[in-house]
Amino acid sequence: MIEDKAKQLEVKTLENEEEDLSALEIFCQRSLSVFIFQRVWAAKEVGRLLKSESKEVGLGILVPIAMQLAEDHELFVRETMAQELLPVLQYYFENKRHAEEISKRVAATKAEAQTSALHSESTSSTSSESDEDATAEENGDDDDTATEKPLPAVPKRNV
Repeated sequence: MIEDKAKQLEVKTLENEEEDLSALEIFCQRSLSVFIFQRVWAAKEVGRLLKSESKEVGLGILVPIAMQLAEDHELFVRETMAQELLPVLQYYFENKRHAEEISKRVAATKAEAQTSALHSESTSSTSSESDEDATAEENGDDDDTATEKPLPAVPKRNV
């Protein structure tokens, strides 16, 4: 039992927020929690969810989260996940062919998203470049150097 009143209130608030969520959503939320006991719960729950969810969800969401929990900064979470790791690894290797197909689809989707983002950026920059050229000509500037914007960084989970 948590003795700190503020933490008790926060836990009750989290429990109230979880009432309308599915088991998978609760699992994902608790696996990212700052509370150790919620990450331990997620580590114990991953095996049951692997049996009840589809292969896409299992391989695309549950296995990566299980691996993150296995590398958690808290020893208690890592030890709990170590106890549950055998079913996760067995599930992964039983569905390895399916996992390779999923990773190919994810890579293709990412490449397609980057291509479409670059295409839309170049389309919008072409119209803005013509506006800039017209403004530069009016001002007497003939600078044709285009500045490239770096792609946004992918955020990483901090635990």
